[in-house]
Amino acid sequence: MPSKFVQYDRYERHRAVSLLLPETEGRPVLDIGGVKGLLASHLSAATVSTLNVDRTGDVQYGGRAIPFVTQAFHAVVSLDTMEHMPREQRLEFLAECIRVSQQTVLIAAPLGTSGHAAYEAKLDALHKQAYGQYHQMLHEHILYGLPTIEDLNSWREFFDDRGFSSQVRYAGNYEWQCRNMERSLRLVQRLGTPGKFAALLNLVTSLAIWYPVVLSEQCTKSSNRFYLLAERR
Repeated sequence: MPSKFVQYDRYERHRAVSLLLPETEGRPVLDIGGVKGLLASHLSAATVSTLNVDRTGDVQYGGRAIPFVTQAFHAVVSLDTMEHMPREQRLEFLAECIRVSQQTVLIAAPLGTSGHAAYEAKLDALHKQAYGQYHQMLHEHILYGLPTIEDLNSWREFFDDRGFSSQVRYAGNYEWQCRNMERSLRLVQRLGTPGKFAALLNLVTSLAIWYPVVLSEQCTKSSNRFYLLAERR
């Protein structure tokens, strides 16, 4: 069983896949943007391959054309990758996911509400003050933009035009997750090196062991992440 002694945000992404994906026993699953072994620990009956632009996956690639033949995988999963690519590349990416999928595509990303985007910009600035440089992941969120509800609607139309039915689920609360990171950054900012140790203790409160993963059909003003599940009709 996967450990829950990890940050809730990471645990949620992978746990949600195991809850949302149809039967994958003995079937090949592609995890695009994932780290080798993480999704596999939640889908132990599937054969999971990871594809990434760095060396953390099974296969490294250039970030555009997926280096597998058409319908090579039963399901294709992409967790928190869309917000790290320019908007003009996102439909191309979805088309590639569709091409290599036999049945299912599951896309997840932080939801781009105005409040969420503003809080992440605040955290990125705090990170620079505390550590002297921007937070790599958050800074890319700001540069490229988090996917919005309008994006989700257009992507659902994109899938529909290509013979897929889709549904969306929401999870997490960006407000408490951002507040936790803000507390850690302010401790470092005020206390320096001792603050880094205090920040580590603060992160204990964000472990997955304290929070159940709840997927909802309803989007709220504080929803942190969406899961777009598309299946061939």
